[in-house]
Amino acid sequence: MDAAGDNLVVTIKDDGCGFVTGLQNLTDEGHFGIMGMRERARRLGGELGIESTPGQGTVVSLSVPLDKTLSS
Repeated sequence: MDAAGDNLVVTIKDDGCGFVTGLQNLTDEGHFGIMGMRERARRLGGELGIESTPGQGTVVSLSVPLDKTLSS
């Protein structure tokens, strides 16, 4: 976790099995997974980034603006 300018940036990285990007919007019935995470980030005025390669792991990055009223 880091503060970059006026944003809070969280990066999570693993060295797991990874996946083919572009297919992550497919959901099981009743589950929204990555699509839901992206929507929540947008509602906070932020962005969610995902980089993944099969067999090489995944990096998930979230950047959301800091609320200046909370930091004072």
